[in-house]
Amino acid sequence: MVVTWAIFNKQGAAIGKIVFTENALIFEIFALLMYFVEGLGVATESFSGKFTGEGAKDRLIPLISVASGISFLTALAFAFVYAFFPKTLFGMLTNHPEVIENIGLYAWWLLFVMGFASLAWILQGYFLGLAEGNTIVKVSFISLVIGFIPLAGVSEHFHNNHLLWLGVSLMMAIKLIGFSVEMPRTLRFEDRKSTRLNSSHLVISYAVFC
Repeated sequence: MVVTWAIFNKQGAAIGKIVFTENALIFEIFALLMYFVEGLGVATESFSGKFTGEGAKDRLIPLISVASGISFLTALAFAFVYAFFPKTLFGMLTNHPEVIENIGLYAWWLLFVMGFASLAWILQGYFLGLAEGNTIVKVSFISLVIGFIPLAGVSEHFHNNHLLWLGVSLMMAIKLIGFSVEMPRTLRFEDRKSTRLNSSHLVISYAVFC
């Protein structure tokens, strides 16, 4: 997320100061949810590693289903509240009326960003538990390069903040699809040792691309 949000903030500032501030407020809500979902992701990571180590791969699907369901429903609840009552709720975060005047135009993007991200983070936690560092880096890099960066560049050209949020949404959607495509092979019952990345490499890759 470091690279993503650095580009996101830079492009938002290029569009305008008010837009930059509006995006910052919306991101505060996104970040708040992120802490909760990452907690579920860590739990998923722990249990997926435990079940795989025990050879109980039949318990992985129920694990992913429960964690994804809780994460997705919580994300949508957050998003719906802020999308439908933007001025009231965002007004609690700032006393500048010019900032919240049009924030409702962009707040509804939380439905897409949070919806996709809530599921993608659970699957990311799942792959972390399996020590699938290469998969995480590959999927995250592809989603960043294909989903976000092109639309971020176009958004500055057209001074369109919707394109910037579309880029974030598309990035999360591609990440979700990428993990979903990779998941079936991890559920096969076969005796093999997982190839583990060096722990420091994994932490750095996770911080940059997740």
